[in-house]
Amino acid sequence: MKIYLIGMPLSGKTTIGKALAKKINYKHLDLDEFIEKENAVSIFKLLTEDQEKTFRNLETKALKTLVNSSKIVISTGGGIIEKKQNKLLMEGVIVFLDVPLETLKSRENIATKRPLLTKTTLAELYKKRIKKYYEFADLVIKETEKEVVIRKIITKLKEEGYL
Repeated sequence: MKIYLIGMPLSGKTTIGKALAKKINYKHLDLDEFIEKENAVSIFKLLTEDQEKTFRNLETKALKTLVNSSKIVISTGGGIIEKKQNKLLMEGVIVFLDVPLETLKSRENIATKRPLLTKTTLAELYKKRIKKYYEFADLVIKETEKEVVIRKIITKLKEEGYL
């Protein structure tokens, strides 16, 4: 089974993904890193050069590549929800890390490598994307502390029969 983590930039998808994978003995894959490695591109460069559409197409291509993977936690990029087609490709369970906007803002000082946040504010991005995250999600986690988030994900996955 595949577990996809979705959410806003700075919601902790990669941090949670690595820890969750370790806890349940799954592999972990950061989709952005995978895209960079497979395509020999810099996501930062693509997004700062106004090539977001190219990047979104690479995300979809990466999801297609991972179709046969199993026992893996995939930390997606924050904009994975921008293409409806991606939801169809995300076979497994999609977990939305719903972190409050104020918490995201408090983490923004570490966002220097987040090119989309130089073009728009977190609040604007949040407003644009929040509905889409809920449309994609099978499970929603509304917590911010790492260990609590992981525990709740595992509990919900077990309750829903995914684990």
